[in-house]
Amino acid sequence: ALHSHAVELGGEMYCMYTRSISEQDLARFNDLIYAPCVLQEKLQKKSEMRVTVVGDQVFAATVKFCSKSEKFDDIHRCSTADISIRTHTKLSPLVIERCIKFIKSLGLRYGAIDFVIDKRDDLVFLEVNPSGDWYWIEQETGLPITTAMAGLVEELE
Repeated sequence: ALHSHAVELGGEMYCMYTRSISEQDLARFNDLIYAPCVLQEKLQKKSEMRVTVVGDQVFAATVKFCSKSEKFDDIHRCSTADISIRTHTKLSPLVIERCIKFIKSLGLRYGAIDFVIDKRDDLVFLEVNPSGDWYWIEQETGLPITTAMAGLVEELE
């Protein structure tokens, strides 16, 4: 999705979040022949990470589910009280370099990249949001993303 997790049909809004596939779903797999969808292996996640790239600046935050919310497949199904957001200070120089290069390769100056940190501490790429919200990360971590965005806009003038 380029702007939202929701679709409007007949005046009703329907949200589309990540969820696990059941045996019952697999029995109807052929129904998806003309439907756009992304399927992936179920990840055993320890936490998630949002890497926000603004020009050549990179801001990383770890997003963890509180214990009662670990049952959810998608962070969007949780209330903000059910997650913990902290600055991620151990992002390797190689990952930082690759995130900047990736965003630039897409012709973007900004991008919010989502990863899963699995049980082995490996990063697993999920998606890049070309219009991803950063303020919720900034509010919890104090990372100066808004300042970086303002600087980027000033550069473009």
